Amino acid sequence: YCRVPYDAGISERHHHSMIVSPDALGFIYPVLENGDRILEIPAGTVISSCPGDSNAHSLNAEATAEITCRSGKLYYGKNAITWSLLGCRNKPRPHIERGITTCGSPKRGRDYTIVWQISKNIIIPQVIICFDEEMETPLFTHHEIQGRNIDAKIIESSRPTFKKAGLCSIKVNAVYSKRNQRALLTRILGHSEHISGEGEHYLARGHLSPDSDFILEPEQDATYYYANVLPQWQAVNNGNWKSLENSVRDLALKRRTTLEIWTGGLSTLQLPDIRDNPVDLFLGFTENEKLIPVPALIWKVIYDPESREGIAIMQVNDVGGSGTAEDMNLYASPCEDICSQISWVDWEVNDNTSGQTFCCTVQDFRRLTANAPNLKNARVLKS
Repeated sequence: YCRVPYDAGISERHHHSMIVSPDALGFIYPVLENGDRILEIPAGTVISSCPGDSNAHSLNAEATAEITCRSGKLYYGKNAITWSLLGCRNKPRPHIERGITTCGSPKRGRDYTIVWQISKNIIIPQVIICFDEEMETPLFTHHEIQGRNIDAKIIESSRPTFKKAGLCSIKVNAVYSKRNQRALLTRILGHSEHISGEGEHYLARGHLSPDSDFILEPEQDATYYYANVLPQWQAVNNGNWKSLENSVRDLALKRRTTLEIWTGGLSTLQLPDIRDNPVDLFLGFTENEKLIPVPALIWKVIYDPESREGIAIMQVNDVGGSGTAEDMNLYASPCEDICSQISWVDWEVNDNTSGQTFCCTVQDFRRLTANAPNLKNARVLKS
């Protein structure tokens, strides 16, 4: 191995290149040792990559450079080099690729993938998205959490803006503004008491595959596509949903394993109008388009392929307790609720102001929605 201190001698403006694993299926990630990030590059040749349009390697002005690890030292060609020389002109950027297969239930969705184009022949997927092109909303996403490396992730305070990537016909940024949300509710419900504009009573851009589940800074930035977002009440997003995301990362870390994660929405949230009639909520109504439904439930399936254990966790996407859904009782568990058996579900599951929570076996959840992964033989992921 060549052991490289990931952050040593690196300036603020330095853009790390992405080191492709020898099997070309993913990246080599740093590990955390005594508070320092260490990158272990295996002996032999690896690709150092700077993906993205008009990006280039500082070593050779090309998108990739072949680096060799020999006797604990890094070489480019015959020259010994230091890690700080392996930079990119710009921050590496992914793109989103439309697949040829349909997905989801009914077969309304289209496969999209957030990918890293390393070379003509090497493409590394990061997030797989089943996207409903008709409703302009994701049905679900699928990604992995690298439990052996997640504690070494880069903590980045600034966040990029969300990108449409040609998948939205309306001004998505505008429909998420609190002012427009208030105006929308006033128009379709006759009141806007759900969106007080104070505190966290508004619909936020709820990441499905969240930035914090990824290790490298460019990977975190790669999650900022509207194709990876559902409208989620901020009180839930920053409440029990945040607790769920944190607990899942802790679980991956404690198990030192790679967890597979699927995340999506279920049904459409209805709110009562002034005559107490339930009205389906679509953010696209702001532009008179029945697009971007607000989900009634947001769910996550967590699966450990090594132990073949999994669990489905749902949270009610409502904060006032007055939300309903056409095909279910929102505040009753849609399955036999097993949250009390799950040691790492350690938040207030019955708090309906920050995301009432239900836990199901993956088999029960699969009976609720065909958008769930088919993990027939999975045991329950209890601890």
